[in-house]
Amino acid sequence: MDFSKKKMEVFKMALFAILPIFIYNFICEIVKYGILFMSYFSLGVRYNDQASAWINDIGGEIIGEYIRQAMMQNTMKIMLVIHITVIPVMFALYRYDFKVRRQEGRLVKCIYRYKIPKYLIIPFFAVFTMYFGNVLINIVSMFVPQNFNDEFGEVSNVLNSGSVWVRVLATVVGAPIMEELLMRGLMYNRLKDYLGYIWAGLISSIAFGIIHMNLIQGLYAFIIGLALIYVYEKYKSIWAPIIMHAACNGASMLLTYISSQVVNRQEVRDVSAAELLPAMLVIAWICGLIVCFWGAVIYFCVKPVSYERIES
Repeated sequence: MDFSKKKMEVFKMALFAILPIFIYNFICEIVKYGILFMSYFSLGVRYNDQASAWINDIGGEIIGEYIRQAMMQNTMKIMLVIHITVIPVMFALYRYDFKVRRQEGRLVKCIYRYKIPKYLIIPFFAVFTMYFGNVLINIVSMFVPQNFNDEFGEVSNVLNSGSVWVRVLATVVGAPIMEELLMRGLMYNRLKDYLGYIWAGLISSIAFGIIHMNLIQGLYAFIIGLALIYVYEKYKSIWAPIIMHAACNGASMLLTYISSQVVNRQEVRDVSAAELLPAMLVIAWICGLIVCFWGAVIYFCVKPVSYERIES
């Protein structure tokens, strides 16, 4: 009987922890199908009585493919719409969890010696963590089957398409707020209540990798996810991982732009994996040391001098 109760408690805990991800996916599907419906509707309005004849002539499948391609070309705009739609929902859930923890007396306010300057450390830690993660996935990409690299290449092309301002709003503003509320603010905190911060950190980081839907980007997201949880735990504020996430995405966009400019202006010869690997390992080792340095800076500099329990 006790074992059955324990299994039921574990099931309820897991369901409660991943429920925000189901809500997120549900909203994503509503937005995507809403855009798809409006696309078909706009075609019908545009061609009016000729629409049915036109569809019969060229075929419904071709129309569907045309709309699918149009949606692929506007992926970043669609992502921005999803972020705008999801953020209020995630924030409401986050506030609900916050109120529950405050009523139960589980919230503690950290009093720091330094106010604003402590957040200035985060971008340095973020940039080198991002670069370390990118070097690692480049090393991994040398050894995985080509189809994984092709999938990652397709995702990268989509993420780097469209207007620069739309990409900035979607990846540097919208994604950090939405994903941090979802993964750290909700899933990680809910898991931590049952499993402690180590297991909660590992599971939520794995989930963060899985929702990116491809192996290479998922590995990168897992590494960044662990760093985001470290920052969240040290600062005790959801703003800390949001700032770090935004800095990672912004630095990644800038690095991609610089790399593309270098490739376009210079002839770059094909280099084999055997030639690249030693240099990549050295770069990864150096970046890892720098990440550890900035992680230590955060550890020693962002220390609360006292605690105050937040009463309901």
